[in-house]
Amino acid sequence: IFDNVFIGLISTGEHTGNLAQSFSHLVEHLKWAEDIKMKIKKATYRPLFMFLLIMSMIAIVMIYIAPKLSSFLTSQTFELPWHTKALINTSRFVSEHGFLIIFFPISIFTTVKLAANYIPYVAYKVDLLKLHIPIIGPVIRKIEIARFFRFFATTFRSGIDISQAIDI
Repeated sequence: IFDNVFIGLISTGEHTGNLAQSFSHLVEHLKWAEDIKMKIKKATYRPLFMFLLIMSMIAIVMIYIAPKLSSFLTSQTFELPWHTKALINTSRFVSEHGFLIIFFPISIFTTVKLAANYIPYVAYKVDLLKLHIPIIGPVIRKIEIARFFRFFATTFRSGIDISQAIDI
């Protein structure tokens, strides 16, 4: 049930006789980790909302507005520009295969998530991919480094030697 942070800090507190101090370090670490998690969530709410709003608007245009315009434009006698033809074809594809556009990314995401939970190699590759995303990757790297050093400082202050702290 408990991860290596809990087990390591509690066992160190038992060995050194500073169990109360180990618990206080653990509480401080958990509060910090929860604070970081809440800040990350708050920072991602607005971009996620804007992304969903834009995708909804594009879907409305592709499903409802573009087909009505395309029927009008194709009934005209003049040659349509290539980008207008591309919009009409895209709208037709979205109207006919919209369920695939929604189902395919969700199924890929779910498959990769499950594989990452059970296959360490896939988890490693997913994490490596996350670290190479242009804007998000450096932020993830900094957060993980901060978490590591915060945990390392907490374990070291609790009396765990450096080699054991790195193992944990």
